[in-house]
Amino acid sequence: MDLAKEQLQRAFNKAYSPDVDDNITERMSNLPKSDPQLLSFIREINLKRKSDPFIGAKIAGEEIYINLIEALKTENGVHAETLLAIIGALGGHECINSFFLALRSVVSDNSPEKTKEKGAAGLLDILMVETDHGETFIMGDRIGNIFMSFYCTAANDNTINTSVLSELSTKVASQIGNDDYWKTSFNDYIPESPKKLLDMFEGKFENSLKLYCFSPQERMIAFAVAAQKTVQQAKKIMDKQRALDIIADYGWRTSHFLFTPTQSLNEWEANEWIINS
Repeated sequence: MDLAKEQLQRAFNKAYSPDVDDNITERMSNLPKSDPQLLSFIREINLKRKSDPFIGAKIAGEEIYINLIEALKTENGVHAETLLAIIGALGGHECINSFFLALRSVVSDNSPEKTKEKGAAGLLDILMVETDHGETFIMGDRIGNIFMSFYCTAANDNTINTSVLSELSTKVASQIGNDDYWKTSFNDYIPESPKKLLDMFEGKFENSLKLYCFSPQERMIAFAVAAQKTVQQAKKIMDKQRALDIIADYGWRTSHFLFTPTQSLNEWEANEWIINS
C-alpha cells in the first residue's frame, strides 16, 4: 500500500467510525439549546457511550421504526412487504451515504466534475460508474462489506445465509444503466421501485440521525436497527428469510447508487401513496 493510500485509509476510518471521545464535545456544542430537557437526555445518552458506543444509533433506529409504522398504518394495519422494502431501500442508501459523508469530511472537492473525490474513492477501492443518463453507480468490495454489515445486523443472526447477496451482486451488476436495475423480485407485492421509495422517504428521519448519531457508521447502524425490528415483527406472518430477501433486494440496489432526490414529498403525500396503493 502506497503512502497516500495508507494516509487516506487512516483518515477515512477515523471519520467513518471515530473514537467515542473524539467528537462528543463538538457534537454537544452544536445541539439546539432551546430544549433543555432534550439536551439533558442526550447528555445522559453520551455518558453511556463508552460502555455502549452505538446507544445513539439504537435510539435513532427505534425512532425510525416507530415513525415508519405510524406513516404506513391504515385501518388494516401495516403492509409488511412495503415496510420491509422501504427500510431496505433507506438502509441501503445510508450505506453509500455514510461512505461519502466520511470521505467528504477528509477530501474536499467542490468542482462539478468531482475529480478529486473520484480519485480518493478509487484509492479506497470504490469505482464510480457514470451512465449516459447522468446517473452514478458505485462498485467495489468496500460498499459491499458495508451493506453486508447492515444486512447481518438486520438479520440479528451470525449464521444467516448471505449467499443471497452474492447472487444479487452478480445479477444487479449486469443491469447497471438500464431500467431493469430497479426491477426487484417483489414487484407484484410492492408496486414502487427502490428509487421511487427513496424519493418518497429519504431525509424524513434526519432529525433523529443528527441528534443521536455521532458518526457516519452510526447512521447506517440506526437503519440496521430499524430493519432488525421490522424483521422481528414480519417473521410473525412470513418466513424470516423472505423478509430478509426483500430488504436485500431493495437495499443492495440503493447501496450501489448515488442518489439525488428528484422530488419533494411531505409525509402526508407519502402516506397517501401507501393508503391508495
